[in-house]
Amino acid sequence: MENTQLTKNTLNYIENDFCRLFGNPVCNDDSIKRVYCIGTASSDFNTTPVMPAPPSISGCTSESCDKSHGQELNPKLWQQDQCLCAYPLSVEYRLKSPSFSVFDPHEEGFYIWISSGLYLQPHQVVVSNYMWESGPRLRMNIKLFPNVSRFDQSKVEDIYSILSNWSMPPNDMFGPYELLGVEIGFPFNGTFSVH
Repeated sequence: MENTQLTKNTLNYIENDFCRLFGNPVCNDDSIKRVYCIGTASSDFNTTPVMPAPPSISGCTSESCDKSHGQELNPKLWQQDQCLCAYPLSVEYRLKSPSFSVFDPHEEGFYIWISSGLYLQPHQVVVSNYMWESGPRLRMNIKLFPNVSRFDQSKVEDIYSILSNWSMPPNDMFGPYELLGVEIGFPFNGTFSVH
């Protein structure tokens, strides 16, 4: 909630950990539980999700990948002591009417929903950043990682078809969505087509 006139006494009745305040005078009171208050600027609502520091894997660094062609380490596999350089698909996506105003508590649920709709595993989906827009709408950049170094042509076409034809299963938590773009780089440069 933004710029309301909530008081310390009002907060005693709020038991919802997902309630977040921004620009409220009550956030200036040091005795208030800081879990309710978020930053001082609207940009504090936008973020790049933080992945914990990965374990040290001998010979496995981001420099191991062919960055000149867009190859990256899958950060979720890296967290599991697995080293895989791969060519992710980059998807620009917008949730048009999510039923929440703070993404963090719903991030894992989002990974499960999107991966199942695309016939992937949750470790193959990484939200690289997101930004709240008016509406409220949640715009995000998602990287989809193959389980091997690259997706095959038919899987790329399947993913694009599911997203562009609004074939994801409905979800009350995340609401309707829109596909804003799919970046298909190497190794499909100029070879990707949807039938």
